[in-house]
Amino acid sequence: MTGPTSAFWQERFDQQQTPWDRGAASPQLLAWLDSSTLAPCRILVPGCGSGWEVAELARRGFTVTALDYAPAAVDRTRALLQSQQLSGDVRQSDVLLFEPEQPFDAVYEQTCLCALHPDHWIAYTGKLHRWLMPGGTLWSLFMQMPRPAA
Repeated sequence: MTGPTSAFWQERFDQQQTPWDRGAASPQLLAWLDSSTLAPCRILVPGCGSGWEVAELARRGFTVTALDYAPAAVDRTRALLQSQQLSGDVRQSDVLLFEPEQPFDAVYEQTCLCALHPDHWIAYTGKLHRWLMPGGTLWSLFMQMPRPAA
């Protein structure tokens, strides 16, 4: 398979080389939740990392399924949920191979696409489409960077 392997991502977590981890849920996710634009439903979070968004969604009443390639990410997400007495279905899986039992109301895509080799982007977008039930919604953040105040 072209691109980073599970071992590659595991090593990043093992060596604490996770500069993308802000230690909290994304400000944009919080804005969508606070405005009720994104309301509780059955949601999938591919590439969940340390699970900050998974925990926030679970806290706000979502039925969350989370995926990650790296066992360490799965362990971190499960530990975070447990420490906050929250529940979610957290699975170790290659997103390109994951097939849910039933489609989701929503998918929250934050950085999973950019973690994949570009050779797999088209296959991944097909998965995103198949994971959603008809009328489902894809919530995505493809570029996250602070902008100076105007």
